[in-house]
Amino acid sequence: MSRMSDEEQGRILADLLTGNGLPPNTTVGDLDPMMYDPGEPRLVILATKGGLDPRTEIAPTLSPAFLRGLFPTEPERTSPNYLTWADLDLVLGDIAWDWQDWLPRGFLTLVAASQEAGKSILALRIAGCYIMGWPWPDGTEFTGERGCVLWAEGEAGQQLNLSRAKAWGLDLMKIVTPHEEIADFQFGNAEHREHLWGLYSESRIKFGVIDSLSGIHGGRESDAEMQRIIQPFAALARDENKPLIMNHHLSKPPHGQADVLTLNRVRGSGTITQTARLVWGIDRPDKEQSETRRLAVLKSNLGIKPQPLGFAIGDAGIVRCEAPRESSPETQTDKAVDLLMALLRKRPMKQAAIREEAEGAAIGWRTMNTAKKRLQIISKRQLGVWWWGLPGQEEYWAPGEGRA
Repeated sequence: MSRMSDEEQGRILADLLTGNGLPPNTTVGDLDPMMYDPGEPRLVILATKGGLDPRTEIAPTLSPAFLRGLFPTEPERTSPNYLTWADLDLVLGDIAWDWQDWLPRGFLTLVAASQEAGKSILALRIAGCYIMGWPWPDGTEFTGERGCVLWAEGEAGQQLNLSRAKAWGLDLMKIVTPHEEIADFQFGNAEHREHLWGLYSESRIKFGVIDSLSGIHGGRESDAEMQRIIQPFAALARDENKPLIMNHHLSKPPHGQADVLTLNRVRGSGTITQTARLVWGIDRPDKEQSETRRLAVLKSNLGIKPQPLGFAIGDAGIVRCEAPRESSPETQTDKAVDLLMALLRKRPMKQAAIREEAEGAAIGWRTMNTAKKRLQIISKRQLGVWWWGLPGQEEYWAPGEGRA
């Protein structure tokens, strides 16, 4: 065997003294006591070669200093830096609301709606609270600190929103964009991000709007990578302790299903709604009043959901109104009532002809009779033929005929 190094022989000594034995293909004769100066290492090897047991007969006679050198202890581990939740409480404090139960300070709020539902208009109306001190959309008083609003446009809507702001009388000097020229904000642009983050941290900025999520990135909304885009905005709102709104779109309802506004209708990956602690939805549930919108909280991790609000959009901005509701689905009896009112609007009609019309409209005769009772229709036999007529059409009935 070739001559062992000092380090190799030291490892073998440690193994012998702990009872682990010699490595494969190594004998006691391979150990060289002359590699060491006179002292304990040399004595260990000589005693081992002399037949003493290293673990039971030699190790107990050795000095602690020698053993520490032979078996170095692991370096002392330092505890990693950490924060307790008590530390977090000193920094973050309790949840605070700028608009109670609707708009929290220090959180990202997602606003989801279909196209032309009024997302940008609503965001601009809320901006007016911070700029002009207007009441909140539900009529409650704005009691916060007024200042500037940061608006990151992602859908090339600068001129449209500018015209609205001018028409509403907003102070244009207090609406700030994260660019030195007219441009859409792009999350993938490091310079854009640096400008937005820097501006939002300024004390004059009280509120921020990202309009919209789909406009500021070029990725797929169904991809889990959306977390990489949304999380930094949530962290920005938290770190600056300011409210931040991000507009987003709804998906179309599945084929054959009702157009009902739910959290599942928010377009794209589920990570989008997971990151936002509050999600608002805007819809127009009453098809007969399509200009009236409903604003509702679809998700809140921060408290009880408030009652939905109603609003309409006028030339001077948003007009508050009662929240619309879904129209009740039309029943077959409702259809039968409508048909009878149309057929009998001017004069009575033969029952046989009414039956033909009902069959053409796929309305059963039993349903027609239910509608007849609801309308208190008079049924009368004249010259051997049954007629139906509305109350008040007595002038058309001949006297002396049968009536049902």
